[in-house]
Amino acid sequence: NSIADTRDRFILQGTVAYDLTDWLTASLRSGSDIFRFNIDQRFDGAFLNGSFVNPSYEGGFNFVNDYRNEHNTELMLRADRRVTPAIQVNAMLAGSVRREYFSTTSTQTTGLSVENIYNVSNAAITPTLGQFVARRNMNSVYGSAAATFNGWWTVEVTGRNDISSTLPRGEHSNFYPSVNTALVLSVALPGLNNQWLSL
Repeated sequence: NSIADTRDRFILQGTVAYDLTDWLTASLRSGSDIFRFNIDQRFDGAFLNGSFVNPSYEGGFNFVNDYRNEHNTELMLRADRRVTPAIQVNAMLAGSVRREYFSTTSTQTTGLSVENIYNVSNAAITPTLGQFVARRNMNSVYGSAAATFNGWWTVEVTGRNDISSTLPRGEHSNFYPSVNTALVLSVALPGLNNQWLSL
C-alpha cells in the first residue's frame, strides 16, 4: 500500500537598479514561486483498515495534483537628499502587483476491477473527482517621506493603498496611513551624555 509524493519547486527572482541622479534611485524587482505537489496513494485488495477499499473489489487508489504559482513585481523610486544644511529628506514611492494562482485535482476510487492496475479505466466503482481553483490579484501603491532636522528630530509620514480582487466590489480598496516621529535626545541635548547615559 504505497504512498508516494513528488514535489517540484522553482523560485526565480531578479532586481535591477539605476541611479537617476546622485540622490534619486530607481529599482525594479520581480520574482515567481512555482510549486507542484503530487500524491500517488495505492491500496491493494487486502487493505481494509479504515474501510477505504471496498472488500468486494481488488483495491483502490487516491491521486492528488496540486499546483501553485505566485508572482510579484515592484517598481520603486528612492530619494535621499539634504535640502538645507539643517534638513535631510528621505522618501520612497513604489507600486507593486501580486498574482496568485492555486489549483488542485483529485481522483479516487474504492474498488478496482483487476488488482494492481491503478488507472481510472480499471475502476470498478465510479471514481470520485475533485477540482478546486483559486485566483487572487493585489495591486498596491505605497510611499513614505521622512525629514530629519539637525540630525536629532525625524518626522515621517507613510501611506499604502491596496486593491484586492477577493474583496467585494466597492470595498476592495484599502488605505493605510501613518505618522511617526523620533527624537535623539543625546544629540539634541549633548549635556545628557555621561558615563551612565549614552545614545
